[in-house]
Amino acid sequence: MLIRRIASQVSTCPACNPRAASVATRFASSSSRPSSIPHPVIDLSDVLDYPQDVKDNLRQRKFPLEPEMVDELRKMEIEAMGLRKELQAARERRNVVSKAPKGDMEARKEGAEVKKLLKEIEPKLNSLDKTIQSLALQLPNASHPHVPIGDETNARVVKILGPKISSPPPAARPELDHLQLSSPSNFAWTDFPSSSLTTGSSWPLLTNEAALLELALTNYSMSIALSHDFTPILTPDVVRSDVSERCGFRPRDGDAQQTYFLSDGESVSNLCLAGTAEIPLVAMSAAQTFRQEQLPLKFVALGRAFRAEAGARGADSRGLYRVHQFSKVEMVVVCAEDESDRLLEDLKKIQEEILGGLGLSLR
Repeated sequence: MLIRRIASQVSTCPACNPRAASVATRFASSSSRPSSIPHPVIDLSDVLDYPQDVKDNLRQRKFPLEPEMVDELRKMEIEAMGLRKELQAARERRNVVSKAPKGDMEARKEGAEVKKLLKEIEPKLNSLDKTIQSLALQLPNASHPHVPIGDETNARVVKILGPKISSPPPAARPELDHLQLSSPSNFAWTDFPSSSLTTGSSWPLLTNEAALLELALTNYSMSIALSHDFTPILTPDVVRSDVSERCGFRPRDGDAQQTYFLSDGESVSNLCLAGTAEIPLVAMSAAQTFRQEQLPLKFVALGRAFRAEAGARGADSRGLYRVHQFSKVEMVVVCAEDESDRLLEDLKKIQEEILGGLGLSLR
């Protein structure tokens, strides 16, 4: 499918046919983009106007942040809003005073007072903004209003696709266990002794048909995404840790650490291994402003995902489950806010098409 898709685009390739450039819509980054990403602008309107809803969201998600911190954040933001108004007024007054004649002693005196006031307000506001940002970045996303509250027993089945699974499900067959099937004495699809020797546990090494199967599955998934007008991307496996954090991969303590950080042997650098290709895909649109007619932007990438935390070693996290490295085909859409729900449904339909085409049972 991928080959057919590429072949169909040959005649409209802008590089081969300049006239086709006006037909093919292609993403191009702004040439004037900064080398680093500006500080995130966090919308605290819910914290200011609906603090109880933010607290309820923390409790419902069992998030490790005390609800009282929402009140503290709200208090700090209200104080910062007052300081910003004072700062703006002082700067405007400074501009007026600076235009006064040089011999105007009253203006010079007022200018000195304004300068002193600015030196008091600016560092106070900068320090407060840093504290606000650090705390605000810890807040989780608000749950969708249609998401049931509670454990798995409160989940609602929205759709079932594919072959029907008998109820109760058939009994487990040990001879069909994936480790048994893939062992060197059977199909020889994995080589865990070699991967453990070269890298360590939870770093799988696929061989023979298993290696070809992964390539086939990723090729198949990419082909379907391309048929829905996604732009194919190959992303770097290394990203800036700041970018990773902004995509939700924030550092954790203890055994729950998700991220592998790069080091020169003496200190940790600001680079890390990507936990998902979504991170560099999202970063492609950072520090840019798009016009309505440019949207939506649709990207698909095959990436290697690296996760430092692979779970406790047990029956549910052995073999090819909960590993440190795996391949993923990721889709990312940049769109206008009022298009978000519709495009999310489109993404879901593409996932159903990919998995349904494999004859899998879906819930």
